[in-house]
Parts: sequence; C-alpha cells; structure tokens
Amino acid sequence: MDLLFKDADWTADELVNADGEIRRIAEDELRLETYPNQFELITYEQMLDAYASVGLPVMYSHWSFGRLRAMEEKGYRQGKNGLAYELVINSNPCVNYLMETNTSVLQALVIAHAGYGHNSFFKNNYAFKDGVDASFILDYLAYAKAYVAECEKKYGPKIVENVLDAAHALKDWGVDYGKRPQPLTKKEIEEEEVKRREQEARDRLLEWEVLKPAATSPDAQADEEIRWPESPEENILYFVEKNALNMPNWKRELIRIVRRIEQYLHPQMGSKVMNEGWATFTHYYIMTRLHEKGGLSDGQYLEFLRSHTAVVQTRGITASINPYHLGFNMFTDIRRICENPTEAERKEFDFAGEKDWVSVLQYAAYNFRDESFIRQFLSAKVVADMQMAVLTDEDDYMEISHVASEDTYKEVRKKLADRYLDILRVPDLRVYKVNRWGDRRLIVKRYDDDRGKLLGDVDLTLRHLAYLWSYDVELIADGESHIAITGG
Repeated sequence: MDLLFKDADWTADELVNADGEIRRIAEDELRLETYPNQFELITYEQMLDAYASVGLPVMYSHWSFGRLRAMEEKGYRQGKNGLAYELVINSNPCVNYLMETNTSVLQALVIAHAGYGHNSFFKNNYAFKDGVDASFILDYLAYAKAYVAECEKKYGPKIVENVLDAAHALKDWGVDYGKRPQPLTKKEIEEEEVKRREQEARDRLLEWEVLKPAATSPDAQADEEIRWPESPEENILYFVEKNALNMPNWKRELIRIVRRIEQYLHPQMGSKVMNEGWATFTHYYIMTRLHEKGGLSDGQYLEFLRSHTAVVQTRGITASINPYHLGFNMFTDIRRICENPTEAERKEFDFAGEKDWVSVLQYAAYNFRDESFIRQFLSAKVVADMQMAVLTDEDDYMEISHVASEDTYKEVRKKLADRYLDILRVPDLRVYKVNRWGDRRLIVKRYDDDRGKLLGDVDLTLRHLAYLWSYDVELIADGESHIAITGG
C-alpha cells in the first residue's frame, strides 16, 4: 500500500482513497456492518452549532440551544475547552462531520472512529435497533424544525416557547421503553399528522363529553371509583398529549416532537462507555493496520498515537472515569482474554481462549448496555491497570472500602456497574389517576422508594405539568402530597 497522505495537508481525493482503505480493513478484518457513510467537512462555528443542538444536524429553535451555543463558544474562545475532531449522527445514511482544520492523519482517525466504529455500533447494538429507527430521523428533524417555525408565526414565539419549556422539563418521563418508532418520510409524517388530529379530536369528544355524567348525578361517585387510567402510565408526556382536554392539536404535536426526539436520543444515555470504547478500539485497530501495511509513515503513526493517547488518558485521582479509557481498555482486554487468558480467566469467562475474537467483541458490543457490559466483561486486570477503588464519602472524610486486587475486584466491578445503572434512573413517576368526572385533577404517584434520588425542583416540574394538562396536578411521593394549581 502506498502512503495515504503526502503530508499534514489533505485533498478530497486523498480522503476518498483513505476511506476506501479504511473500509476494506473494517469490513474484511473486523467484519463490520454499517450504514452508508456521508462525510461532511465543517468549520468550528458549525461544530459549535451542532454542539448546541444536542449533536443533531437540524433542530427546531429554542432558547436553551442558543444559551448552550453561547456557553460553548465562550469556553472555546477562552481556551477552557476544545472541540471534538468529529461528530457523528445515528442516521441512515450515517452523517459524519469532520472539522476542516484536522490534519490528514486526524481525518483518517475520525473516519475510522466515527464512520466505522460509531456507525457499526448504531446499526447493530440492540438498544439502537429496538428503540429507534435511524432511517426516519433526518426527515423528522426537518419536519420538526419547519413545524415549530410555523407555530411561532401563527401563535407567537412566547406561547410556543412555553409549551416547549414544559415538554423539555418532563422529557425524562416521555420515553416508551422497547418500542420502535415507525420510519416515516416527511410527506408521510404530514399525512399521518392530519389523520391523527382528526381521529384524536373525535376520540376526546366521545370520551370526555358524550360519556360524561352530570356532576350531580348519583352515579358520579360510583364512576369515580373506576380508576382511569386502569393501570399506572409511566410515559407521562404521552398521556398528557393524548388525553389533555383543553389542548389544541398544534400543542399536542409540539409535545409529540419532543417525545420522539427524546426517544431517538435515549439509547445513547446508557451506552457511552461501550459506544466510545468500541469506536476507539476500531480506530486503533484500523490505524495500526494502515501503518503495518505502509499506508501511514512512522511519523504519521506517532501523530496518531499522540491523538489517541490524549483521548483515552485519565489524569490523576478522580471520581469520574473517562468513558473512552474504560471502554477501550475493556474491548482490548476482551481480545486478550480470547488470545491469551490466564487460568483464572478461563474459569470466569466462557469466551476465554476463543480463537474468533472478532465475533466475541461484536457479541459484547452489540448485546449489552454500559451497566450489563461492565458487569459481564470487566476483568481483574482492567480493574488493577486502571487502579480502581471504591470510595465512600462519610461526612468529612473518605473511606476506601475496596481496592484493585484479585480478591476484591468483583466488588469494585459491582459498584461500578451499579453506578452506570444509576445514570439511567430517574424518579419513577407515573400517572396514577385522573378525577375525570370531578375536578379533572391529574394525580401522579412516585413508585420507587429510593429517597436519595432527588426529583429536582418539584414545584416547578408540577407547574410545567399543570400548564400542559390545564387542570390541577398532584404528586404523591415519599408519603407527601405536592399540588400545583393551574395558573398558580
């Protein structure tokens, strides 16, 4: 293989050639299956815009995105934070943004990292396959942006902002777990919206008005005993969207937009270590093979190693763990256990000594999330190499209860896995009951008993919910009742 790049500068033809060589290694040696790649070169200003819109290429307008954009730009200009070399979108085709200021070696690194590492993870990890459909997101984002802009023109920016504020505040309770959104084109989305509005209007009229008994009816008390909904509803935003009585359809559609985008983003919350670790392992393997095959000079490979090391390093003693560092170490270690396991590892891991290490790594990458991945695959060697320890904060001192060793690493592993499980946890709030024929109060109940899990500003959260519901809202949590009065 000839050198992919002559020097630090690059040309479009060189990038196309490099992508071809990278793809051959990814497909032939790592057996990666990916969405088609779409690479786009962007400026640092465009990268800041992408940061502000939670990494999505098109996003509706909202003040929170502008605030984040200003904060990111200020930090960047003051040298307090840098920018990523790339940004990748879970879409079909997979959109990859490359910073135009990257050197030629960095461009090859990010093509391998994003275009084949992240891309294959998005396409094959179970949470992304079962929870979202990458083929719909680009059209849907374009639709959402246009729809929000249209609502701002018709009804005014302030009221649209209020609805979005409320929906954003409740988005943690707007996810359907394990349900897959249907892939839709922009035209299909618009047609579906018209049909949905008409049907929902008919359903609400029938349910709330035609069947409503008189408030003074002798049967009213008996009817109140029939709880509605019949079982607690965990998707609070969905319930409000479908059942709020005095809500115009355009507001329902704004809530639906927030819900569907949150559904799309949700799998990424529980897979940061795996996603970044898999992409980092992929780029390390591919760049090393390019060097071995003559595609990168020794100097270019050293430049790569410098960038790679900066990504995976963790400085000093810290309570936070670099997900790139942990994920890369774990995937590298899984390969080692396949190729050169210890006797103890042969007893613990059923894949120890497996000759087809690629299949084992793909199984690990595609069938778990961070918590279960750590619980299943974190070895004593990685715990020791990363010098992990369990620290307990007791008043004014820190107690080290477990340190990395052959005898205690399983407790360290358990604590670490529990920590990543906590990332996914939000207070378990569900719609418990609606006083449908009385004051129409929406009663939300907390079902988990973890009193250490804070709900945040309870009163503000309830006010947002009451604003959307248009009637009073009550929260029953930890033996206490919190009430938000509509307009209060």
